[in-house]
Amino acid sequence: MADRPEMTQDFVRSLLDYDPETGIFRWRRREPDLFKDVIVHINGDRTDNSTANLRLTTAQGDCFRWNAQFAGKVAGTTNTNGYRRIKFFDSFYLSEHTAAWLWVYGEYLPGKLDHINGIKADNRIANLRRCTHSQNLVNRPAPKNKSGELGIYWEPKRGTWKVTIRHQNQLIWGGRFRDKAEAIAKRDELLAQSHPDFRSRQGAH
Repeated sequence: MADRPEMTQDFVRSLLDYDPETGIFRWRRREPDLFKDVIVHINGDRTDNSTANLRLTTAQGDCFRWNAQFAGKVAGTTNTNGYRRIKFFDSFYLSEHTAAWLWVYGEYLPGKLDHINGIKADNRIANLRRCTHSQNLVNRPAPKNKSGELGIYWEPKRGTWKVTIRHQNQLIWGGRFRDKAEAIAKRDELLAQSHPDFRSRQGAH
């Protein structure tokens, strides 16, 4: 399975079972036609083609070993950013939220889905929704800047909090404020106008 096929609902469902209530994927049993007979180098040296260093691994044998190790087991791992992803090929990973949407709705939408509760590993279908890039930014956890708030920036020379948000690739100016609470209120007002279905998760304020 070195070649990458088209990402379709049929393809994902042929390899994975998905529980929409828990968001968990499990590997399905595979058939031998998904494997190939391969000649391997026993000592790992691909330049050593002596008959003593070559061994044939059959599709039937690889299929049996794969099913014994993986069939019915939870698929995927968590990456360093907190997202779950599934490795399908030698170097191709598919995010589980993308796989979940494709599995249920048949739409392949990489980069266009949002976790409603902000928990990146919670891939229940009820916790996923379509979004634009700017909407996804709204729903991210608080950034690691001086304010700790989305769209609010400290200006030390002015001694003010600057408010700007991005909507449809355009910056929206919210003004400058001496009081951080006023800046937050203005930011929330702008977000409510530009992203009515998406709410910033910045903690209590």
